[in-house]
Amino acid sequence: MRRCRRERAVREVLQCFKQAFLRPRRTLIMSVAAAYNSRSEESSDCDVGITDDEMEGLLTELDTAKNLLKSTIQCKRCGKRLVIDKKQATVQYCDCKDGHPAEKSIDGWVPFMEAEDVIIWRKEYKTGQGLYAYKVYGRYPEVNARDFAAVQLDGAYRRAWDAAVAALAVVQRSANGVQGQTVLHWEVLWPRLFANRDYVYIRRHKEFDVHNEPLTRTDKANVDSPKLNPNEMTSVHAKAKRKAMENYEREREDSRREFVDNKVYIIVSRSCERPDVPET
Repeated sequence: MRRCRRERAVREVLQCFKQAFLRPRRTLIMSVAAAYNSRSEESSDCDVGITDDEMEGLLTELDTAKNLLKSTIQCKRCGKRLVIDKKQATVQYCDCKDGHPAEKSIDGWVPFMEAEDVIIWRKEYKTGQGLYAYKVYGRYPEVNARDFAAVQLDGAYRRAWDAAVAALAVVQRSANGVQGQTVLHWEVLWPRLFANRDYVYIRRHKEFDVHNEPLTRTDKANVDSPKLNPNEMTSVHAKAKRKAMENYEREREDSRREFVDNKVYIIVSRSCERPDVPET
């Protein structure tokens, strides 16, 4: 029953996002890490903000997720995906008889479940207590990253699409004098016979320009490169000509490269306590 509820919840959330966005201009790649802070089990004071170093430290999360994907759920022989819990119709899976990944886990992260365009790993952070941190990696070709980030920050709109929200209110904007840092109170609906859960947390978001990534154009330049006569291979002139040809090819390859600007939107939330918003 727990598994059915979990899978149903994942499908409903994914369906909401797919219905909400129909802008096939860019590709959104998403990585979410629910991390456990080993320094303290209790909520911190809301006056303790989220630092620049914490934000910048998450810039490598996408690379971390890609490395996890390659190391834990790709066959090291054929390079195709391995099944985590059940096959997805849009994924090509490994059919090797002895196909297995390079590693079963990386730094404790173990493949947990998958849905269309989404992979989830989990990591136990309290041995024997069944408590886990989760890392989610997803890719949405039809979703604009700027819009996705805006939806995460729009509390009023979340109440419209998320039926589990009982209340979501801003307690303080520009908390601690930092733009983009907000303290919020969130009450989550729970099933009958259970009390609702509520959270006070500080959230900060920031937009980063990442280093340009060179992409080779698909169109090939129709330019004839100089040819080297086989009879000249051993002469001094041939060596000079060969070096000139190598430089020519390198320059032509550089001319076929174009640079694209990528942006990374990072949103960090951390529970905190405020005397004017007591636990209910």
